[in-house]
Amino acid sequence: MSTTPQDKLRDLAKRAGPIAIAKVIVEDNDSFGISEHELTALVVECAKRDNPNLSEAQAFVKIFTDQSEAGVIVRKAFNVVKATAHAADVTSYPFPKFLSSFAARTEGALRGNCAAAPRQLGKVARN
Repeated sequence: MSTTPQDKLRDLAKRAGPIAIAKVIVEDNDSFGISEHELTALVVECAKRDNPNLSEAQAFVKIFTDQSEAGVIVRKAFNVVKATAHAADVTSYPFPKFLSSFAARTEGALRGNCAAAPRQLGKVARN
């Protein structure tokens, strides 16, 4: 069974959360080939897991408009992803580059779901 880069990204989002992924995108000012659509799907999937009673749109808005540090990072990550999409035509998926950048920052510190994102951000910031 072949695992695509997108499958690996979804798996990483389930383990660490999209907020941690967004943090790496913002810090490196690089989308690593992640499209706006893919980032949206990651945020929606996590938000729906934490808020199953909300529609996909409501769940996304809840995360995207959050006034905490996590919400700010998500909004900045979307800006980076949009800017990268307009700046260059990405023809290959540089997921391995993202994975090594992410792993170097977190060193296994991130676990859990979106609700734990503020605590997780503090762990990453101290590393």
